[in-house]
Amino acid sequence: MKKYSAVLFDLDGTLLDTGSGIKKAVCKSLDDIKYEIPSDELLSKMIGPPLKNGFIDVIGIPEELANVAVDNYRYYYENETMLDAKIYHNILQLLELIKIKEMPMGVATSKPEKFAVPILEHFNMSRFFENITGSSLDGPQKSKSELIIECARKMGISNLQELIYIGDRGSDISAANSLNVDSVAVYWGYGSREELNLEKATYYVDTVDDLIDLMNEE
Repeated sequence: MKKYSAVLFDLDGTLLDTGSGIKKAVCKSLDDIKYEIPSDELLSKMIGPPLKNGFIDVIGIPEELANVAVDNYRYYYENETMLDAKIYHNILQLLELIKIKEMPMGVATSKPEKFAVPILEHFNMSRFFENITGSSLDGPQKSKSELIIECARKMGISNLQELIYIGDRGSDISAANSLNVDSVAVYWGYGSREELNLEKATYYVDTVDDLIDLMNEE
């Protein structure tokens, strides 16, 4: 593994297993609009992509109901289920290792920044990151590539090829590829092996321990 100047992470499915809280809020939101609760497989596909897109493309609700579903979800997530999550095994050891190597770290996530920051603070993880960039609750939804660019800019990184992005969904790797940014696809999150393998990440790892080994190879 070559030496990078900085490491950027996705959040959901990469740093934290946030699935339980997200799924519960999605179900509560759908129940409010009297929409059928989907299978757990479909609910899992809601984790990672922009929320409105997920309600329309994954769940299949009519576009005219999507904004209501999103508003319902955000209410339940913020007030009831946001902290229903857990740290993946050995993630803290990984972050400590990268810190020791003096590689600045950031988070670029499609999750609203209003939620991402307090979640990472709750799990005592925000201390590792120079910047946490998420989407806004107002205005147009930013793409993952735009979030990576914004996070890098806030960290003072002008050359994106100096950083590496780590994520668990095909959309994470696709965004990195579109910016000519090296990436690590992790198999422990919510993306399937099939979707990740289609995107041609720079590196692939099965476990956090494998990622620790990879980081030690530089």
